[in-house]
Amino acid sequence: RVLHSDDHILVVDKGSGLLTTPGIGPDKADCLLSRLQQDGFPEISHAPHRLDRDTSGIVVLGRSKAAHRALCMTFERRIVDKTYEALVWGWPDAVAGEVSLPIGKIRAGHGHPAH
Repeated sequence: RVLHSDDHILVVDKGSGLLTTPGIGPDKADCLLSRLQQDGFPEISHAPHRLDRDTSGIVVLGRSKAAHRALCMTFERRIVDKTYEALVWGWPDAVAGEVSLPIGKIRAGHGHPAH
């Protein structure tokens, strides 16, 4: 879903289950970039940042080489502030905090972390 579009950037809401960029092999060709190209944004050929396939969120894309380069430099220099939210199992003990553990996937229909 397109959230913003102007002459320089395109901001989209990427749903979970979709690659940001194509993977290796024909079974991984379907991705956000290819869908945007098919939906009227042929100039979108690279992403200055990615979200994992199973992650939903906002992706900002340059509509020209100059805009793409500027976005790449902004991400590379860590000028962009990113916020992540997660659904958790149970109730956290603290109102705020930091998790420094590996993130696991939930197996469909089981409600337990995958191994």
